[in-house]
Amino acid sequence: MNQFSRILIVLSPLPCFLSIPCWGHGGSVGTSAGGLGQLAIIVVAAITLFSLFLVFAHQKKGWSILITGGGGYIGSALIPKLLKNKNQVTVLDPFLNSGKALEKVEGYVSLKKVKGDLANIKTLERALDGCDAIIHLAHNTDMQDGIYHSNNNSQNNAKTFHDLVKIAKKAGVKRFINASSFEVYGNNIENEATEEHQPNPLTSFAKYKLLCENILQKERAPGFVTCTVRSGVTYGRAPYTRLDLIVNAMVYSTVENRHITINNKAQNYPIIHINDITDLYLIILNQADTQIDGKTFNAVGQNLTAIEIGNIVNDAVDHEIRYDIKSHDNASTVRMSSYKARKGLGFKTRYTLQNSVHKMVAEFRNKLNS
Repeated sequence: MNQFSRILIVLSPLPCFLSIPCWGHGGSVGTSAGGLGQLAIIVVAAITLFSLFLVFAHQKKGWSILITGGGGYIGSALIPKLLKNKNQVTVLDPFLNSGKALEKVEGYVSLKKVKGDLANIKTLERALDGCDAIIHLAHNTDMQDGIYHSNNNSQNNAKTFHDLVKIAKKAGVKRFINASSFEVYGNNIENEATEEHQPNPLTSFAKYKLLCENILQKERAPGFVTCTVRSGVTYGRAPYTRLDLIVNAMVYSTVENRHITINNKAQNYPIIHINDITDLYLIILNQADTQIDGKTFNAVGQNLTAIEIGNIVNDAVDHEIRYDIKSHDNASTVRMSSYKARKGLGFKTRYTLQNSVHKMVAEFRNKLNS
């Protein structure tokens, strides 16, 4: 039963209750005064109910969203925002390493957790039940994760993704937002890569991500809105924080070991704060279909070299740190532009590494001391 129906049932006896004072003062249903009084009350009640109807008819309905991989780094920061915005959230995740990622939102009745893997069709169908949107964060790891070091694994994961898309369409999902990566652009790009730049994936992970983008684009159909986000490297603390990503790794190593390892000081990284990337997902989720359907958006806050990141982190601590600079021939050099998201969606990043690194240092210190 929807909210308006409940209000209608509660208020339906209102005319009878309000007419009681009229009867107590000599009025009756059969008298002219009594009849007019009751008619006036009924009219007032009808107007009240109609006004309530208009309010609820124009009130935006929240989404019922499936977050795949929602127990990971980005999901742990995104899901609290979705819940606070009155959305129903289902999380599909094996929860292998991040059982406490959603601990702070466990009390929400609008949160449902499904423990399992995307490759299990029955688990997937159970997780999709009642959902009208998906934000696909699963398999959103970096190129160093061993699972993506072979083309066979990339193909297998792409098949799992294709199954997800087809089952989602069949289940009535209206909106599918796909998390991709800056790595699809490849290496040694002279200018900042825009969404129109020709992809040139070099790693198995990047090839897998581009396969997923192409699959989603082919499955796009009327009533099934698709959108891809090519994100830079995420940084910043979250309920579950990955410490293997460049900025987080440098800050943590600086706090714990007074030491920074830089594989290639000239290597470029497009980076984005965890709060900015999660804000972008919220913006996309609530856009009109025509603003996002079939489109790809870059997500980046800054483009910095490894040595620039190291120097910013170094400036944020109160002790001298040691640099260990190595050479890495296969290092990617990518700069990325978010102009399309700024112009088309009104997306503006709020965080820079300079204005957030001190807080990160303090939070990592607290973590180490707790």
